[in-house]
Amino acid sequence: MLKNVYLGRWEKLEDVLYDYSVEKNVVDGYKVIVAAYTDEDYSGDAYVLLKKGYKYYEVFGGHCSCHGLEGQWDLEETAKAALQHRIKNGYHSGAFQIAIDSVKEHFGW
Repeated sequence: MLKNVYLGRWEKLEDVLYDYSVEKNVVDGYKVIVAAYTDEDYSGDAYVLLKKGYKYYEVFGGHCSCHGLEGQWDLEETAKAALQHRIKNGYHSGAFQIAIDSVKEHFGW
């Protein structure tokens, strides 16, 4: 299993929290599996996969040149089967796309 993986312009948890404008306590008890952020021409796309206990959660985000990721931290519970389906059937946002290999490695797929 992988440890915390940060991709794109993120290098550590503090980068993720800063861009989403959230405090560190929002991730207390969660393990970051992968956090990916892509940006091009002043727009950005973000994806974070976390685990707490036996459950997995995702956070998505995106922005244009006028704003950032502020206010978009919204944990959504997900399942391994949902992640497999997305990978197999072509869900390819920029940030999720660069996170695919890390997700697959985490689950041993």
